[in-house]
Amino acid sequence: MTVFLVLFFTTAISADDVLSEILKSEATVTSFDPTLRIGIVQDAAELIFEGDAQLLDGDGRMIGAIQGRCRALPAAGGRQTICGIEYPGTVVFAPKFRFMSVNNRLFRGRVESIRSEKGLTAVNDLHIEEYVRGVVNKEIMPGWHIEAKKAQAVLARTYAVHKKVLRPRNALFDLEPTVLDQVYGGLEKEDVSANQAVAETRGEVLVYRDLPAAVYFHSTCGGHTASAKEVWGTEMPYLVSVPCDYCKGSSLYRWSRVLDAREVTKKLDAAGYTVGTIKKIAVERGATRVAAVVVNGVRIEVNQFRKAVGFMTIYSNDFSVSLSGHTLTFSGKGFGHGVGVCQYGMASLAEKGKDWRTILRYYLPGIEIRKMY
Repeated sequence: MTVFLVLFFTTAISADDVLSEILKSEATVTSFDPTLRIGIVQDAAELIFEGDAQLLDGDGRMIGAIQGRCRALPAAGGRQTICGIEYPGTVVFAPKFRFMSVNNRLFRGRVESIRSEKGLTAVNDLHIEEYVRGVVNKEIMPGWHIEAKKAQAVLARTYAVHKKVLRPRNALFDLEPTVLDQVYGGLEKEDVSANQAVAETRGEVLVYRDLPAAVYFHSTCGGHTASAKEVWGTEMPYLVSVPCDYCKGSSLYRWSRVLDAREVTKKLDAAGYTVGTIKKIAVERGATRVAAVVVNGVRIEVNQFRKAVGFMTIYSNDFSVSLSGHTLTFSGKGFGHGVGVCQYGMASLAEKGKDWRTILRYYLPGIEIRKMY
């Protein structure tokens, strides 16, 4: 049986319904278009392209070619100048040898140069599998066990499919190349084992109730993952709290930060929280994590507190805090939001001989694994 996925849906059939039918089928999905659009550079004053490529217009007609290094600049009237020649609208760089350099970074697939309101936006068009190759070692340590890399590849692929079909980032591209979605670096950190992990899990996605799961992962849980309900207020049956004593190898399994209370006050003020000189500070806890920080009676939701003070300063949402004079001491557990898969735990389980399927089912109970293409 052949199953078809149409990405331009009529009002009678929703994206959820079509994708659900595909994933309920035991047949391989042969007609799903497994390509992605990644916004690798946005609203730039210039773009530097390098490679051997044909230049195509938005309809795929050849309009020129480049060999070597080429500068693209915005021009008047919604146009752009590439290698000194002015072109209207979008210009597609179609490399002859599969790779294209953009601002000195190498990418697989095609790259579109799009004239945006604020400058030029570069969008990388490529196969999902090639995208996942560029994600694995950017999201985990390159030296980790192959089964951990396979688990990360499946997480990255599932996230990408979910975004592409159900929640694309905007009209120009499906995903950001940053922590706003997943960190994607083109060929920057590809290696043999990451590419092996991608190849050996090709097309595998995580599914819940016949739809691609909304998957989440974080560096270090600190001993216990958190539920999506606790952290974000959203009930998701496979994003529940599970015990994890496998991430002790992380340098942030336990951490401490000593901060100047006056500097914290400035950061909170800048974020719109007027607390004055800090004389009293306490945390409000939920089941496994801090729910809020109360500063001089002002209650600040923990994610907003971390955002204001700095996610790379307050490493997680599981911590205690004490005040002595103008010194705040934060003592915490883990790194990240704590929901879903603990990556350092995943690495440890892989070293203990667990395969990627077992690892993902442990952290995401009730999840199913399906081969989408």
